Amino acid sequence: MIKGSRIIDPLVVFMIGAAIFWVIPEAIRIHFFETWQVEEVYAYLAVSAAVVALSYAAFVALLKRTASDVAGEAPAEAMRLFATTSIVLLTPICVALAAVFVAMRWSADYGEGDTMPYVFQIFLYSHLYLLFFYLRFVDEQEVKSRRFLLLSLAVVLPRLLISTHWGRFFVGQAVLPLVFAALVGGGIMVKGRHILLIVAGAALIYFALPMLRGDDVVTGGSDSLLKFVAAGGPVSLVGQVEDVGRAFPNVDFLKTGLIGPFAPDLLNPDERIDIWGQEGAPLTLDRAFAALEGIGFYSLTGPGSVYVADLLVLGGFVALMAGSIVIGGFLALTRFLYRLNPLFSLALFDIVSKTVFLPRTSFTYLIDRIVVLTLICALMLKAARWCRRHGNG
Repeated sequence: MIKGSRIIDPLVVFMIGAAIFWVIPEAIRIHFFETWQVEEVYAYLAVSAAVVALSYAAFVALLKRTASDVAGEAPAEAMRLFATTSIVLLTPICVALAAVFVAMRWSADYGEGDTMPYVFQIFLYSHLYLLFFYLRFVDEQEVKSRRFLLLSLAVVLPRLLISTHWGRFFVGQAVLPLVFAALVGGGIMVKGRHILLIVAGAALIYFALPMLRGDDVVTGGSDSLLKFVAAGGPVSLVGQVEDVGRAFPNVDFLKTGLIGPFAPDLLNPDERIDIWGQEGAPLTLDRAFAALEGIGFYSLTGPGSVYVADLLVLGGFVALMAGSIVIGGFLALTRFLYRLNPLFSLALFDIVSKTVFLPRTSFTYLIDRIVVLTLICALMLKAARWCRRHGNG
């Protein structure tokens, strides 16, 4: 099995994400458009990034003394075979669903129309989680195999097709774990052309997909490109925390973020909202920010979220510190991904898929997805072991 992270450091990738989503857009906003946030906003971002880094270093030092190699707990080839078979069976279904979704939105402008049906999401996320399951048991020889390439394409292509008419994150969350699995080992030498390929791929996701959707990225020259990049930064949301509190004084965003997606009936009317083509949707923080911008029922656009604002809404500065420590701990665990119990490490692949996007992600959404993936991967492990036992019998 691959032993630990000797090439890709999760903290470095997180800081790259902070530069992409915090520093660069805000620098463009200040230099070219002469608009900036109040000083407290920058202070919150800087303090959180520092706490993430310090807690990451502390957890890495602790885990170096406690993490042990448990690769022998599960036969890697049997697990890979289970994942391969499952992905192959789901691929034609997911490709068909992707084609249907594109057809549904073909005549709609980007940001308008209906969101993706939940039944589509069930199949597509099952497809992705099976890829996470497979990646947990890859080794350096497997990464160089034809199976790795074909399974990667099978999972990425339906999402790439959907992303031509929907969000870039949908394909990005599948590509990042593949990059991690390919480079994390240390036996694969990273050369200049590899870095250029990764940068080019990221640029295609960030710029080419919006252009295919009809977004005004470069048609207006350098000014429109600068506006596009500046608009992609969520820093301004940190300054809207008090506005959220005044607009939605009776909403428990921890409840709507963690419980709402699974048990919406537990939410009271104040904790629901009609937005993005959904009636009575859980009033999560990203929906609250969208409502403040006046986003309507038939529009799927919005400013997104950022974990710093999320934590400040949940519990102020204390919550920001506690949440930043938790993020640092999760990033440290991903460094030892292949040396942990399979169940725990499988759940961490969702962190891998969000390492770059953490500065652009809601904290409650992050925790929620990890819990769900842990439960799903527990079922996958049981199913794979059952198939192995009965296959040998």
